[in-house]
Amino acid sequence: GGSSGGAAAAVAAGLAPADIGSDIGGSIRLPAHYCGLLGFKPTENAVSLFGHLPGLPEPEYTALRHLASAGPIARSFADLRLLFDVIRGPDPRDPNVAPVRASTPRAKRQLRVAVLQPDADLPLEPEYARCYGEFLERLGADKSQVELVEFHEALRAGSGNGADASRFDLHECGRLWGRLINAGMAPVTPRVQRWLTELFTGATPAARRRRPPGAEQIFPLSFAGWMRALTERDAWIQLLEAGFADSFDVLVAPVSGTAAFAHRAPDRQMGAVNLYTQSSGETEYYRTHTGYTTPFNVCGNPAVSAPIGRTAAGLPLGVQIIGPRWGDLDLLDRAETIHARAGEPVTLAPGY
Repeated sequence: GGSSGGAAAAVAAGLAPADIGSDIGGSIRLPAHYCGLLGFKPTENAVSLFGHLPGLPEPEYTALRHLASAGPIARSFADLRLLFDVIRGPDPRDPNVAPVRASTPRAKRQLRVAVLQPDADLPLEPEYARCYGEFLERLGADKSQVELVEFHEALRAGSGNGADASRFDLHECGRLWGRLINAGMAPVTPRVQRWLTELFTGATPAARRRRPPGAEQIFPLSFAGWMRALTERDAWIQLLEAGFADSFDVLVAPVSGTAAFAHRAPDRQMGAVNLYTQSSGETEYYRTHTGYTTPFNVCGNPAVSAPIGRTAAGLPLGVQIIGPRWGDLDLLDRAETIHARAGEPVTLAPGY
């Protein structure tokens, strides 16, 4: 499920009460989703990353200065808060970490929850779609406590500046994530690999929309391209933060397109891109499993992954609960309320 998959498996099996993971595209939230745990990606730069990701051997510089967060994976919200309190805050070895308190919990009132419905280009497996719908029904059952609003409609209503809410397109945001990742990683990715990926995945508009984020970049970003990408990122952040400020308290969204999946060979390949057949159709790995998580790395928001149900085979399914930047403590309180109202209890994996 990501670079913190081992941490989540250990916590789910009872080998550890909690662990610290890292999330640059979903690698805290996805393993928590697949293992039936709670995973918390804090606001970008709320937690020091010193010592976590060493500089790349060639060239010698600190890679991936944006998008990444470190945070806890646990079996209770109390443990999420405990670990976050230990790891957050300034570190003289990481000058990017902001010396601010990550919000003070607010007084309880009716909760306004924006709902991100499954995207047509990122279909959920049928069991997950059913589970997500049932979760929303439970969450919105008591309208005196929780008001559900459709995400894009709420953005339009609350923008106040004529902003087009359709700009919050998951596919376009994923492409921006790919460009930002590529800027840090492309210098150590063989150019022939990037050429082959472009050759085999850029033939048609449908193929280009299905390929992994960043695959279209044969050459690393220029400085001007990097600055344009960061400026585009600012626009995404401003649009989403306006929604939190004016129209909703939290946003709920799927975590992935599916439950945990077995290791297997791809059913088909297009150059360097692996394609798999699922009940929702043919899909590319990264698009299916990070299409709902990467937008909130691009925008730097805190996000919690929490279990909401299981498949017929007993595999866990989760939901993302996203809050405004620097609203980390408030988000943990609201996510706990949402999980208690409509989620599934966290338990150890069967047999442990």
